[in-house]
Amino acid sequence: MTTQELIESISGYLPYKLYMQVKFKTLDELCNQIGNIIGKGFRKNDVKFILRPMTDLSKEIIVNGYNNNEPFIPAYIFTRSKDKEIQKQIIHDICKSPFLMRHWIINLLYQWHFDVHGLIEKGYAIDANLVQTK
Repeated sequence: MTTQELIESISGYLPYKLYMQVKFKTLDELCNQIGNIIGKGFRKNDVKFILRPMTDLSKEIIVNGYNNNEPFIPAYIFTRSKDKEIQKQIIHDICKSPFLMRHWIINLLYQWHFDVHGLIEKGYAIDANLVQTK
């Protein structure tokens, strides 16, 4: 994946506070690299974006600023059904072809930081479930 392709892949998340893990030891080192991220010296291996795997669509999640910060199951939001088979079908459809979904579904996937581009598998992102938060 080229740097341009990576930037295009993350652009949908940017309005929704895309979190990342960086490999820097000092604040000076981080500040110097920010200039490179903006410029042409961006090194993809220095940054890992924190995203949810698509398998989390069937699990309770909490998203700051959504649903009064209460847990919810994304598949239920998409189907408005508690029927597990209906939820399973929509999850299958979303995972197979997320960009064939309605625009509002794609926006929610970005807002909730779901990995619609397979960046975890490609090594450019890490599973949000594996990140310890304070």
